[in-house]
Amino acid sequence: MLKRMLLVQGALKTLPHAARAMRPASPNASREASTVIHGLRGCTTGGMSLNYQVAGRVLDTLLRNHAGLKSLLFGQAQHLVGSANKRAVYALVCQTLKYRTVILQCMQGTALAKVAKVSKNRAVILIMVYEMLFGKGKIHGGGALRRAVLENESVLRSRLARQKQAASASTNEDLLPDIHRTILKLPRFVRVNTLKTTVEAAVERLHADGIEANVDEHIPSLLVVPPDTELFAHDLVCDGSLIIQDKASCFPAYVLLQGCSDAQHVIDACAAPGNKTTHLAALLGKGALVEAYERDAKRFSTLEQRVKSAGADDIIRCVCSDFRSCQPTNSTATAILIDPTCSSSGLAHHRIEASLQSMAMTPSSLQDLHRQQVDVILHAMRFPLVERITYSTCSIHRIENEDVVQEVLRRCSGRFELAEALPGWPGRGLPVFPHAERCIRSSPALGTHGFFVALFVRRQPVCPAPAASTENAHDADHVGKPPAAADVRSVRRQRKKARCRISVKRF
Repeated sequence: MLKRMLLVQGALKTLPHAARAMRPASPNASREASTVIHGLRGCTTGGMSLNYQVAGRVLDTLLRNHAGLKSLLFGQAQHLVGSANKRAVYALVCQTLKYRTVILQCMQGTALAKVAKVSKNRAVILIMVYEMLFGKGKIHGGGALRRAVLENESVLRSRLARQKQAASASTNEDLLPDIHRTILKLPRFVRVNTLKTTVEAAVERLHADGIEANVDEHIPSLLVVPPDTELFAHDLVCDGSLIIQDKASCFPAYVLLQGCSDAQHVIDACAAPGNKTTHLAALLGKGALVEAYERDAKRFSTLEQRVKSAGADDIIRCVCSDFRSCQPTNSTATAILIDPTCSSSGLAHHRIEASLQSMAMTPSSLQDLHRQQVDVILHAMRFPLVERITYSTCSIHRIENEDVVQEVLRRCSGRFELAEALPGWPGRGLPVFPHAERCIRSSPALGTHGFFVALFVRRQPVCPAPAASTENAHDADHVGKPPAAADVRSVRRQRKKARCRISVKRF
């Protein structure tokens, strides 16, 4: 027992440092939380529940440093507790964040609020109040903080009842903002990994398991399941046959390759964690090459794991490098997907930790992101054989979306133009410059999280790149090296001939 306590205490000290090195990850926190919040609470270390200790420290780190919750618990800090406890801690933190405003209103002016004000474990108090009012109804373990919360139980419950009465709320969830209630009603999406199974087989298996699943109207390999469906531990998800992925997140790869049956070499410029990368691989199929760039070593490791799980090792070549350092002149890539670092503001209502990331954004930091996003796109436009580029963000901010597109069009010397992305989608770009409506926007009102996609096409298309041999295509040493002069002249000749006979496809 003593050894375990020392291990936990040492691990807790590493959390703030781990948080600063990580970005938020993708799964939907609040929905996953509902299935684990009542179980796997963990044991106690003499007094306070171990889960409460860890959850409190994680919550405090999130609120102060705006780190990513999923990456914090399942990334560098995964040694904190066993896997079962990690899921329980994850759920506790997510749900406490969701009800945080309601909890603070219940605590306001109480003796417990005074305790929290001077306590170093204020976040633990929030966790315990959540557990008592909205969770299982019972606080596990012991300790002084638990006693302080229980001493205020009657007044806290009374305050909660008054809040519900004032808001004419029949349930606790009715106290949440409208957007949270909307999210609870949204469908969930799972992408069929066609490298491992078929859409028909996946639907048949889900139906056999009593899960309603229908093919999405816009993305053929995407399945729509009811909002309360939990697939996290389903066999098809665990073996990589199904990939939990929001519909909007599937747009970039689908738009990039829509109608491009001859694409054989595609680049994912900012690849981790890998859902869009593996989607590209599934759309291209065997024999193609997806060159996936990720500069962060830890996120690169996640990318490699996702690629392996999806069975795409022979299609995707992972490169641990900044895409902008890659020399474009010798590349045979004909299409590039760009989904760079952004504010994640479009995910704020779907992932609580993403809202914390968004809270940290200032006009200055958004402008910095804007510059980086423009730089990545302009670098992609230097690749001589590239005809199509998609740019996407999970942001709702114009400065990261339409403003980026407008600046790129102004600076690309007319080499590329904006094409209409996914014409059947109702959400379009803000009308802030000519043809901005060719971009697409998504939102909870349209059944997805906030997302933006733009499609650039070359005005003077080039000849299709010669098919690279498997040996050369997967030679990591080939990436980023300058071509021979003869190769450059060959590319120029191809482009000159292509201008006379190839027209740009419109979608």
